[in-house]
Amino acid sequence: MGGSSMLGVSNSPSRQAEPFEQDVCWALLERVATSSHLRRAIRLRELLLYVGERSVREGCDHVSEHEIGVKVFGRPASYDNGNDSIVRTSISDLRKRVDAYFATEGIAEPIIMEIPRGSYIPVFYSRESRTATHPVLPRESVSEPAGEAEPIRPIKSRFDQFFRPVAVFVIVALAVACFTLWRDGRAAQQSLHPWKYQPAIKSLWSGLLDGDRPTDVVIEDSSLLLVQLISKQNISLSDYINRAYLGASSIKGVNPETDNNLLLISRKALAKTSDFRLGMEIKELDPRNPRLHFYNAREYTPRLLENDNVILLGSPTSNPWNQWFENSLNFVEVPEPSGTGPVINRSPKPGERAVYSSPNKTISYCAIAFLPKPDRSGNMLLIQGTTSEATEAGGEFVLSEDKLAGFEKLLHVTKLPYFELLLNVSQVLGTPLTGRVEAYRVYPNLH
Repeated sequence: MGGSSMLGVSNSPSRQAEPFEQDVCWALLERVATSSHLRRAIRLRELLLYVGERSVREGCDHVSEHEIGVKVFGRPASYDNGNDSIVRTSISDLRKRVDAYFATEGIAEPIIMEIPRGSYIPVFYSRESRTATHPVLPRESVSEPAGEAEPIRPIKSRFDQFFRPVAVFVIVALAVACFTLWRDGRAAQQSLHPWKYQPAIKSLWSGLLDGDRPTDVVIEDSSLLLVQLISKQNISLSDYINRAYLGASSIKGVNPETDNNLLLISRKALAKTSDFRLGMEIKELDPRNPRLHFYNAREYTPRLLENDNVILLGSPTSNPWNQWFENSLNFVEVPEPSGTGPVINRSPKPGERAVYSSPNKTISYCAIAFLPKPDRSGNMLLIQGTTSEATEAGGEFVLSEDKLAGFEKLLHVTKLPYFELLLNVSQVLGTPLTGRVEAYRVYPNLH
């Protein structure tokens, strides 16, 4: 199909089909795929691009659920989509995000794209076709009796006939101008502070991004994880703060050559790509906030921790600052040299386990805590994954309007209180697929 071919739109009787250039439709689809609504949802973006490629570029008018499951989500050709609902669940989430784009960032798009229910193929139609028009019919003219002169009308009546339509036009024009200014102003505010226009996200992040107190995002120190992994020894927070582990021959039980290699590693400021990506996604919530700061764990200090709001990413093995708050938590990940320690449930409720450990490489856990700091000097958000994928899934949870709204529904609240939760994360080939709430605690009295 060439770049100049024309694409039809929805067959719905309420919308008139219009031809659009293939390149125009594909460019619109790419804008949706790279928007803030899909930038963090990697699999949903891949899903949109795949069905778009099949329909817009290849001209297919039908793509099956089974095909998507195999091509996008890596399911085997023999999988039963009747028992595996990942495609249906994902396409439902994708529809919401596409609709959200056209209501916010894409408010000025002249062409709208949607994925109708019961189909996996995107369709395109003009924004104007959404509004039904109702023509105003002229009133019937009244004929004058033959031979009778037209009655003389007062001057005021003639003036009103001229003035009133003009006045109506001016009022309508002003209303349109005011609406346009309001819409543009709202769009500008949304681009600057998008989190304030998503209720569930706002209920969490207002405690971290509002106010005059700085908020620090602290990512993992991967060099520390390597030191502990090679030496098979834990490094405490106090030793980390004092940098005692950086000295030569500081780690017992290793030969001089290994000790020298550990010293070289420990002096490098290494970070995980997933942590950096998650940090950038947090930055996108409030991109011009001058009080939002980012640190590698080795750059952070007790003074900052005591004065600022803090967001800690990663396990306590590679981000020892988590240990500062462990006495305040119910779900605590145990530091292990391997970096994949179990999560302890200090006060198990009926049906909960006391220890959550990963039975295999496809299951991991992430403990999330949104609490006031023990001295009430601000708030803290801890996202502790037993693996990098689990931390990434925890980050996606706290940055997702749908997931946070679902958690609010689970709690039967309209605004999130302080809470802790434990996510059970399923992953395939290093990519988190789902994050299910395994257990939680709420602390409404801490507000």
